[in-house]
Amino acid sequence: NFASCLVVRRLHVFLLVLPVALALALLVGLALGAFGGGGGTLLLPVLLYVLSMGMHEAVPSSLVVIGLTSLLALIPPARSGHVNWRIGALFGLASVVTAFTAGRLAHLIPGWTLSLGFALVLVTTAIATRVRRRSDGLAEAS
Repeated sequence: NFASCLVVRRLHVFLLVLPVALALALLVGLALGAFGGGGGTLLLPVLLYVLSMGMHEAVPSSLVVIGLTSLLALIPPARSGHVNWRIGALFGLASVVTAFTAGRLAHLIPGWTLSLGFALVLVTTAIATRVRRRSDGLAEAS
């Protein structure tokens, strides 16, 4: 019956999916701490495809994770004096304004359109990173 199917589904999520998602969250934290970014890029697919969240739920959930993780990951470099606070504040202010606006408007955009936009950002970033590495490698070789 429906109730027993629901219990089995919740048990499946708790026993199988949640441990995998938590292991992936550890990897996201490692990437965010080591590279200073990429947390949202890695976390959003975990929330979407492993935890089966919809785009409108996954995005704000990822913002909570990234915000808390970023705040704590900032402590060691801040203590050692490796933070450019002016650049951080300038880019942070610009990002906060646009992120707030986008967050207010995102519910008006279908989830599949948001997913497509996210995919385009990923592809563009990957290409730009590859092109940058090649040009850096060519510059070092000469």
